[in-house]
Amino acid sequence: MLKFLQSSLWAIALLPALLNTATSSAIAQQAEASIEEDLLNTVSGFKWGGVKGWSYSKVVEIKDGLVGTVVGKVVLDRHGDEKVSVGEVNNVLDIPLNFIKRPFASPLPGRWVVVSLWGSKIDGCFSELIFQIAPSGNTTSEAIAPALVPKVLELGVNNQIIELVPQPTTKERSFSQNYTYTENKIERSSTWYMARNLFRIDSNIANILSNASGKEIRARITFANGESFIFPIGEKTVKRWKDAYSFNPSCTNLRQTQPVAEQPQQPIASAPSQPASGTSSSQRDSGAPVQKPTTNNRRTVGNVALAATQTLNNVVIQIDGATVQNSGSYTANLMIQNNSDRSFGFVPVSVKVEDSNGKPVKARLVLKSAEKGVISPQGTLKGQLLVIGQRWKDPGPQNLILVIREATTGGRAFRIPF
Repeated sequence: MLKFLQSSLWAIALLPALLNTATSSAIAQQAEASIEEDLLNTVSGFKWGGVKGWSYSKVVEIKDGLVGTVVGKVVLDRHGDEKVSVGEVNNVLDIPLNFIKRPFASPLPGRWVVVSLWGSKIDGCFSELIFQIAPSGNTTSEAIAPALVPKVLELGVNNQIIELVPQPTTKERSFSQNYTYTENKIERSSTWYMARNLFRIDSNIANILSNASGKEIRARITFANGESFIFPIGEKTVKRWKDAYSFNPSCTNLRQTQPVAEQPQQPIASAPSQPASGTSSSQRDSGAPVQKPTTNNRRTVGNVALAATQTLNNVVIQIDGATVQNSGSYTANLMIQNNSDRSFGFVPVSVKVEDSNGKPVKARLVLKSAEKGVISPQGTLKGQLLVIGQRWKDPGPQNLILVIREATTGGRAFRIPF
């Protein structure tokens, strides 16, 4: 125990020096509030609607609970709603006609809340998301909470989709809690559910968020059961991303950063006069100019050409164009056209991408929330195929195969090279 305390105190003593490193290149920003780091710990969940004392849509300094040293910055966001209309309220719940939505006050059937944390600390950058829902009716099951764990978080920022994946060391958490409410003057009981996950933020993503347009954006959660949910992130929060990530814009663990001795650069004139690979000695001796190999390390970003089509029994699946992100992942535009006289259906979460050896490549198909993978006769469905497990390769063909298997009676199995 003594050794542990000594090492902890030694780490705390180093914090001021590390913080100077973290903020040397950033413009100082006046914090609007402060909080002890321990009060941001959500590993055991929290009450419905958020934590009492949290300041939302403000730049909040994170302080060490022992010595008060600033160890990071965060901006917290919260959004909630109720899926009960005013007309239904008067007939179903004991709430007056002048009903005002109060989704954060307490759980009620149909209410939901999303709380998100965005920031950087001395040990890196982070994004955390907590989803709470009180299902309508008497929907209760032990399987609901684990199914609500957020697996993917997508952000629509500056006309591009930014996909966040969970931190590899994060332990997923889900909870359930019983509650009571009054309906038709009768006290009833039900259950509300909560799930959380932490998402990876690197310096590239932090830079994109820091340069967001400052308007309200839309975000999409994909849960463990494959369903998706779209919610807004407020304008005040988006405007403060820049400040939240300015504390440690490199998103590296500064506690582990070690100074590296600078190596003197060798002058060109002192370089060995050996011929370059593929250069003859006669070329070198004759003084003929030798062309040095050049490489282009600039990564393609933005809209690119990508095309592939397959037709089986009057159903056409087509890839037409893609958008490459800064990270190298890309989103391909997908269209499925059903020219048959029967409905065509598939399971979106079962869509796969394989490489030329048949090995799976991490990818997922994103559809609008109202679309469930069933296309009526003569109908069309459009979506986006997010390819995460393999970076974009120039030129166009990626040597991958899109696999979509029909779930309806036709039994079609598409394998589309692209």
